[in-house]
Amino acid sequence: MILAVLALSASQAAADQCDTVAARIAAQVGGSVRTRIGPAIKMQHPEAANFSVDCKGATISRVSGSKDDPGSVAGFAQLIARTSSLALGTTEDQAAGVMLSCVRAASRAAGTLKEARASGLKVECFVKGDYVALEVTRP
Repeated sequence: MILAVLALSASQAAADQCDTVAARIAAQVGGSVRTRIGPAIKMQHPEAANFSVDCKGATISRVSGSKDDPGSVAGFAQLIARTSSLALGTTEDQAAGVMLSCVRAASRAAGTLKEARASGLKVECFVKGDYVALEVTRP
C-alpha cells in the first residue's frame, strides 16, 4: 500500500512538472493551456484548430496540431516548429525543415499520411484540401 502511494505521488509530481513546462511553452508561443486529458495537454492558439503536447513522465514527448481553414499555413507551421524547438530540444529551423519535407510529400499524395525523419525528429503529416495535421516526436 505504501509503495502504491509513493508511486502515485511520483507520477503526480511528474505530471505537475510537465503541466508547468507546457504552460510556459504555451505562453512563449502566444497561446494558453485549455485542459489535460491523460498524457495530452490541450492548448489553444489562433493559428491552430487543434494544438497539444503529450507528456511522458515529466517531459514533453510529442507536439501536434491541425489547421482546417483556407489560406496560408505558414503561421501554423511556425507555431508547431517553435513549440517543437521549445519542447523537444531542437532548433526551430530543424523542425521546420523536417515538417516542410513531410508536407511536400503529403501534398503530392493528398489524403495520405506521410512521414519524414531528420535531425533526430520524426514528423507525421496529413494534407487534404485546407486541412493540415502535423505530429512531431523524437523517435
